[in-house]
Amino acid sequence: MLAVSSPEALAAEPDEVRRVIDRAGGGFEPLVILVEEAESVRQEELMAVLAAVVRAPRSVILRVMHAPD
Repeated sequence: MLAVSSPEALAAEPDEVRRVIDRAGGGFEPLVILVEEAESVRQEELMAVLAAVVRAPRSVILRVMHAPD
């Protein structure tokens, strides 16, 4: 599991996203990327995840939590 505080962290640290997914290895359970507080997710933030996911040996769940008002 990779947890980040905001969607901006995905775009700011694409190497970290890739490293965590690459090191997770094989298995049956999906990997989870949790974005803790988000109003929205921009395309460039999603691209960092998608670039790493296409190489993943198993499914990846991106869970985006709504930021409190």
